[in-house]
Amino acid sequence: MSTAARQECEQESVIGIVTETILQGELLLDCRNQLGEGVRWHAEQQKLYWVDIQRAQLWAMKPEDQSTQTWDLPERIGSFAFRQAGDLLVALETGLHSFNLDNGAVKRLTHFEADLSSTRMNDGVCDRQGRFVVGGLDEQSLRPLSSVISYDSEGRVSTLISDVGCTNSLAFSSDGRSMYFADTSDRYIYRYDYDPVAGGLGDRTLYATLPPGGGRPDGSTVDAQDHLWNAEWGGARVTCYHPDAGVVVRVELPVSNITCCTFGGPDLTTLFITSARDGLSEKRLAAQPNAGSLFVCDLAAAGLNNSGLPDVPYAG
Repeated sequence: MSTAARQECEQESVIGIVTETILQGELLLDCRNQLGEGVRWHAEQQKLYWVDIQRAQLWAMKPEDQSTQTWDLPERIGSFAFRQAGDLLVALETGLHSFNLDNGAVKRLTHFEADLSSTRMNDGVCDRQGRFVVGGLDEQSLRPLSSVISYDSEGRVSTLISDVGCTNSLAFSSDGRSMYFADTSDRYIYRYDYDPVAGGLGDRTLYATLPPGGGRPDGSTVDAQDHLWNAEWGGARVTCYHPDAGVVVRVELPVSNITCCTFGGPDLTTLFITSARDGLSEKRLAAQPNAGSLFVCDLAAAGLNNSGLPDVPYAG
């Protein structure tokens, strides 16, 4: 982002002792996914991966030259984790599968809520020990029917949260002792005490409340300073929350349905942001033609010292 652009788009206001900075995200790849989501950075490959849920596709891109790859999956894909063996653990709509990027082989590992015809897998992320924590949503009307589960390195499944309408904002603090979660059917982000050894949840506290009339919490990531960065569905922005003192950064986008974000780049100081065309009328799509595309905000260029944490691969 240029100095002139930063001067135009940044403004500061004091919230208690916290200074809020406003930045603008910029278009990186005009991919126009139907429902872009689950973006992750592969540090070894220096490559970005994300999904288009409704088109059952996995995408990858090298930011240096914007070269892309896509893979078609047999079911819609909600999220994924890198595996130490080099392939992926993918959360398809009916359960967890392994997916080989080289030959496209897919192998079922689990079934998810087979007795519930209206739910599918959605947001997921590994904890700091490499367990994959993933949850579902009810596609009929976000009824509290689904759940959040943990899939450990031995392939054992345990339920962490029940009565979920739409799982989102799953993320873990840098020490692995806090887990963030939001149900997009409401406007709240929660923080759970988390046992990194046993992989279980403790007390839950309300972490943030999104204001009425704005967006709802979607995907999140945590930086090395334990700020939570949350994409707001319908809010046209990513909001960064200080661990203790409210909003510190907002990244505004030219499209409304913001879905997920992650840190990447050589120094993990670039915020990559996915978006969606889903749920937009023809009139609104005409007003925001880049909906569903990939956006970026270079925090180092904007004068911020926030950097991300490397994604933990699935340990199994």
